[in-house]
Amino acid sequence: MDPTETMTRGGPPSVCTGLVLEVEPALPDDRALIDLAVEATVAQNRAHAARLDAMSRFHARRVAEVEARDRSSGFFGLTPLQATIAEFAPVLAVGELAIQIDLDVTNGLKEWFPTLWDRCLGGRIDIGRARLAHDQLANLTNDADKRAFAELVAEYLDKVDDPRVPICPVRYSSFQQALRRRCLKFPQKDQQQSYAEAYRKRRVTLRTDENGMATLAAVTSSPDALVADYRLTLIARKLGQSDGETRTLEQLRVDALIDLIRGRLTVRAADGELEEDVMSDGSDPVESITMSQAVGAFARPIINVTVPVTTLLGVSDEPGVMAGGASIPADLTRQLAMHPEATWYRLLTDPKGGFLELSTDSYTPTEAIWRWVVARDQSCIWPGCGRPASVVELDHRIPFPLGKTSTQNLQPLCRKHHLVKHSEGFDVVQEADGSYTWTSRFGSVFRMPVPEHPVPARPVRPARPARLARDASDPAQASDPAQAVDPAQASAQAVDVEAEFTSLMEREFRAGIASCQP
Repeated sequence: MDPTETMTRGGPPSVCTGLVLEVEPALPDDRALIDLAVEATVAQNRAHAARLDAMSRFHARRVAEVEARDRSSGFFGLTPLQATIAEFAPVLAVGELAIQIDLDVTNGLKEWFPTLWDRCLGGRIDIGRARLAHDQLANLTNDADKRAFAELVAEYLDKVDDPRVPICPVRYSSFQQALRRRCLKFPQKDQQQSYAEAYRKRRVTLRTDENGMATLAAVTSSPDALVADYRLTLIARKLGQSDGETRTLEQLRVDALIDLIRGRLTVRAADGELEEDVMSDGSDPVESITMSQAVGAFARPIINVTVPVTTLLGVSDEPGVMAGGASIPADLTRQLAMHPEATWYRLLTDPKGGFLELSTDSYTPTEAIWRWVVARDQSCIWPGCGRPASVVELDHRIPFPLGKTSTQNLQPLCRKHHLVKHSEGFDVVQEADGSYTWTSRFGSVFRMPVPEHPVPARPVRPARPARLARDASDPAQASDPAQAVDPAQASAQAVDVEAEFTSLMEREFRAGIASCQP
């Protein structure tokens, strides 16, 4: 046994360090652990409701403020919802849509289910179960039915909620079923009403995934989606009949969708002609499909990618960074760079890696200034906004002409957050390190850090067989002292090789720029 340890009966060993005996603190008993879990759950439920209540009360004050607003203040006026989102989304680090949904649910619970909301504030019911009751309101046609439904919900909770326990014992699924049964006692919105509400919310969404991929999704009516999906399959099948085509049907469907949207692919044949393999004039429908490598001017989005020169030359695999901050693999970066329509720009930096300043006397930034700011900031500078800098507005931090049109005085802001910046009480400053600090009307401070920029990686050269110094004790080796290698001389040679490679890399890159300029 280690002399520093002493064994205690019925427990773990204690460790004696010097003259101080350190003993593990006693753990609470089993009942205390159960009570601790219950207390934590109640506190979590109460805290969540308190957060939503704070946002709801803040929003109510903004509503009252708008009603009494002086229209001659000179500032852009935010709506109550915009003002609430602008204050809470950055400081809570949550999405703006989440704030909007939380406000809708909270205000609905307060209006229609006050006793249920009181249980949330007391920690007896979590917001997730309370939201089930709120969601059922969307199925009812008028306020009278909503009030009657809310009364039935209150009666149900009074019956199942046991005041002797700290948490309402009704389970999620049981509560959901009980709510639906009571909701069905009233006339439901017909399918036409529900469809009309849903159709107004149709949208296209983009989500950037890992490995340089992304998901583009459309929410639209079922008939439109089915027709589009079917026609896409017909077009893909025709493309698959081309000589030498090796893509799968799903790959062809994706490529055809993107090419149709971008204007590279045109198909004049109708669905019936594609199905029957014959056009009305007797020709093959394949002849109606026209493919062009170039895209129309309407479909030439600007995709900025910042990439280390070593990646372009293939001597390292550092990823590129798209405007907006999404990383893309080195292979995809090189593929984009070598595309016939790609244009390369070289942005110079100072020894510390900062961008050098460019300016102009006009209000509108030059193309070089625009490229500089887009590459530097990558996205809208509002915290949490992922809109790429290449598709938003460039704002003069100090209004022109008091502030010049320069890379140091311009910052990318999307339309929504540009409005926030010019509303009452908001201010933004750029710090010395390039980050942005926002101050809200009510004193909240939130920061937009400096985006990460890729840097050239040192190329990894194949290891050469080391020529070790000969052992002087070996006569056969000692007879040829010229074979010995001085470590200092070897290090200097390695530096010379790296300098030579860097010079070659510079020449190759400049040649690439010259050949790719339009």
